[in-house]
Amino acid sequence: MNIKNELEAMNERMFTDELLDKILAAHRNELVNTGFETGEQSCAETEQALAAMLTEGQRKRLAEVEAAHLDSLKYALKFSFTRGVYVGFNQYFADDEDADKRPFEQFVGEAILRDPETQRYSVYYEKRKHVNELLADLHGQLGETADEQLTSAEIAWDDGACGTLRYAFYMGYRYALSIIEEVAPLGGTLDLIGKTLMTEHELGFTQTRLEQEQREQNEMVRRRHVGAFLLSL
Repeated sequence: MNIKNELEAMNERMFTDELLDKILAAHRNELVNTGFETGEQSCAETEQALAAMLTEGQRKRLAEVEAAHLDSLKYALKFSFTRGVYVGFNQYFADDEDADKRPFEQFVGEAILRDPETQRYSVYYEKRKHVNELLADLHGQLGETADEQLTSAEIAWDDGACGTLRYAFYMGYRYALSIIEEVAPLGGTLDLIGKTLMTEHELGFTQTRLEQEQREQNEMVRRRHVGAFLLSL
């Protein structure tokens, strides 16, 4: 048995298209639940509106863009998951105050979301470069209205990429904690509660009571505005 080959096969089985679809769906649901998408077009609606404005050749180019973007997301999924695993174990075994405060920003954001650091990860850099080249070509073929729709689609795709990185990182982090809990003495992760809460807060999965109240207040204001608009029709 070749251990390296078996480990690579395990990776293939773990980071599937199905997992990526679930993460993107969870991110979309999160946006809907927070009211973010209610006043804007969803990603699917934006893509449909854009496709209706394009010629057959332009739609083919758009499909190439979407495929290239999806390919980059698959890399981002594995990248962020493995760094989440690392952070989980690092918080348990090491005393790294800086990494404990903003681990996602340190190990993901500053790595592949910032230039020139992202160039260190040549595979991801080339994938994103390819996406940008395809987009530049498509932008050059469009009129003003379609160009604006394409820009809106780009924003939605980038948001989905950030969501993928967040969820994948947290899944990796939780995977590390589950191993620690299984192997370490009973309650082995209890000492990590403070670090875990800080990590979840950075990712936006945990909020302080003040933040919850502010979100609830913003949602009430949004609903009143929607209600007033509907009554004016």
